[in-house]
Amino acid sequence: MVTTAERLQRRDPVQMVTELTKCAWLVEIHLMISERESDTRFFAVGAQEARDAEEAILRYPGIVQDDKRNARRRLSHVEIASLKLRVGGVRPYSGGRSEN
Repeated sequence: MVTTAERLQRRDPVQMVTELTKCAWLVEIHLMISERESDTRFFAVGAQEARDAEEAILRYPGIVQDDKRNARRRLSHVEIASLKLRVGGVRPYSGGRSEN
């Protein structure tokens, strides 16, 4: 089975930069602060499959394998366009706007 990373490596770099993703997921992250405390964050991830989105979020600084990740729902085309989300992209999500 070909992974998302392998598919992205095969793509034309120019196409990757200019093309908005056709499919994206809202991923909920529980960042583990301590054994008893976590901080919940949301991210938009440009990926075809939910499991690929949950894996891709690990590229974002500060997120580690032990943090709980859950793809909650697909993003609409309007949300994808609003976030200018590219194929393989990961962005903080807050109600349709990216956090800067």
